[in-house]
Amino acid sequence: MKSSSMVQRVRGYLAHRRALGFRLRSEGYLLLNFARYSDRHSGCGPLTNKLAITWARLPKASNRPRWARRLEAVRRLAKYLAATDSRTELPPRPNLLAFGFGLYDDLAFDAKRPIKSGKQLYY
Repeated sequence: MKSSSMVQRVRGYLAHRRALGFRLRSEGYLLLNFARYSDRHSGCGPLTNKLAITWARLPKASNRPRWARRLEAVRRLAKYLAATDSRTELPPRPNLLAFGFGLYDDLAFDAKRPIKSGKQLYY
């Protein structure tokens, strides 16, 4: 069986999800970006944890919530790809607290300074 490029696999995934009614504008952009990165760095190989995590953490100067969004998008793709390619590795779920992206920050646990509005949450 000939392996297809990651760009082809991502386009198939996006077409499938869009046929189900999902728009996937920003996620589609992210996944095509990942696919081009994958094709450059691993050829037509399977989606691996190392590849997904390395890409998700780019650029290095970016913020952690962005890394978490990128990894979660690749994780959804991996679930789809695993149905047809047993070599696909499912990236770990982003640990939002480790990425610094929680629903509460240190102020939430300070009785003197509770969070009063959603604007103080990390997004």
